[in-house]
Amino acid sequence: MTSLVTKLLLKMGLVEEVNMAPVSMEPVQEVEDDFVVLAGETVTGGIDTHRNVEIRGKVHGSVYTPNGRVVLTSEGAISGGTICAKEMVWEGAMGGSVVHCSHISIIAGAKSIPDTEAPHLFHESMTIGKIGALDVSFDRQAYLPRSPVDKGVDAERVLDVTKQDFLAAA
Repeated sequence: MTSLVTKLLLKMGLVEEVNMAPVSMEPVQEVEDDFVVLAGETVTGGIDTHRNVEIRGKVHGSVYTPNGRVVLTSEGAISGGTICAKEMVWEGAMGGSVVHCSHISIIAGAKSIPDTEAPHLFHESMTIGKIGALDVSFDRQAYLPRSPVDKGVDAERVLDVTKQDFLAAA
């Protein structure tokens, strides 16, 4: 009888059905995928993300992940541009780059790209493993997660936008 009364009350909208399933007390883990440049892939122009970046292929340009980690694997290469990340693990080849990181780990296998400018590393802390000859320069500096600015290209764009805003206001 109560089942019939319950169905009638639900149908009339006077009561709502309540789910009495047990609730799990385990915390929900957020899964955030890494941005991966696969071996054989080439990214030109740069990467701007808030995820961790793993480079197995080649990147020609900047990598910006202000609170993430950049992992340059043994088969990966980065050339030119600016790398801005909370942490960087350098095992592959790098040349002509400026790196701004809180912590940099240089591990066995890290190498410089021949015939390019030596990478310049700005860091708060650094771990250097057993490595051979490596062409690199570095400075200790506080890490500020700011977007890298390529002065030649970005300065022109900023000037164009400012000029358009100025003309629109006049």
